[in-house]
Amino acid sequence: MKSAIIKSISFFILVFNGYLANSQGVISPFSFDKQSYDFGEVFESGGVVSAKFHYANTGDKPLFISQVNVSCGCTEPVYSKDTLLPGENAVITARFDPTGRPGHFDKSIRVIFNNNPGFNINLRIHGEVISVAKPNKGRYSVLYGNTSMNTITFDFGEIKYENKEYVADIKVSNDGYNRINFIGIQDLPSIFHADYPQFLDPGDSAVISLKVNIADMSEYWGEFNFRLILLSNDYLMSSKVLYVKGRKTQDFSHLSKKERANAPVIKVESTSIKFDKIKLGGTATKTITITNKGKSNLQIRKIHNACFCFKGTTDKEVIAPGETATLTLTFDSIGQKLGKLYRGVTIYSNDPKNSEIIVYGETEIYQ
Repeated sequence: MKSAIIKSISFFILVFNGYLANSQGVISPFSFDKQSYDFGEVFESGGVVSAKFHYANTGDKPLFISQVNVSCGCTEPVYSKDTLLPGENAVITARFDPTGRPGHFDKSIRVIFNNNPGFNINLRIHGEVISVAKPNKGRYSVLYGNTSMNTITFDFGEIKYENKEYVADIKVSNDGYNRINFIGIQDLPSIFHADYPQFLDPGDSAVISLKVNIADMSEYWGEFNFRLILLSNDYLMSSKVLYVKGRKTQDFSHLSKKERANAPVIKVESTSIKFDKIKLGGTATKTITITNKGKSNLQIRKIHNACFCFKGTTDKEVIAPGETATLTLTFDSIGQKLGKLYRGVTIYSNDPKNSEIIVYGETEIYQ
């Protein structure tokens, strides 16, 4: 194990001098295998691309990432919050979304270690986004290689009524000069069923459909959205990125007057919570109670965390009448900007009068 660590550190030192010194001459205790990455040419509709930056703790004390700032919302840093002991190494992944950004790009990622502004490094990713579209007008408004589509989003709208199959469509046309074969759909959740043509001859059009039954969506509550990839032999764009969105809610319209009178009633101790100030790199946690004031079991369907920086969890999924559960709320300041931070989590339950409740948290991050 020790020899592997030594080899790893030697690799970093050979590729990139990791003993970086800041303006005060302080030696930084880390080394990276590279400081920039050239993607070359990437297609605008080819989906998110990633670059990996390997680094090692070359100092004699524990090392952790305390802050990451990016120059553009199109760039997402993915990294571990774990502390590295001397000799250990890890990876920072930079994900770039080229959608809507044709032309040259040059983005930076500033990484600060150990809450010390002097221990920092600027990583760069750059390249050229190519927007591929046929010069001639397609049958539909969205040009996608040799095909055109009326939209790139399967929009299910509101999914609500039980025992019903929901369908979302995209119209597609072959506007090229060769037959296009459709190979399959990648990253499609198993509860969705896809219908699409095996091929389209030049000038032909068809419909791509996604179907889902609400009975299969027990894990889906509230807003959902994801992307998938339609694979084809289109030489201009073989992988076509498509999106799926919708909103899953519960239908309470069939409940009788008696059923409503005996329904669960959710009561949250507070929907607006002020946290103490948090030093950058730290976390803060608070707990509040959720009480069932009704006459039947209250089911916590889901807690949706809109941001990784503010999360909520409960110790119970089912709350009996008159009983309570604990909702734990946690702010994580890593990767956030200095100043006030205001976020919310959504609680989905089977209370027919109040099935969605947003609990907000407020804090301030300081250096």
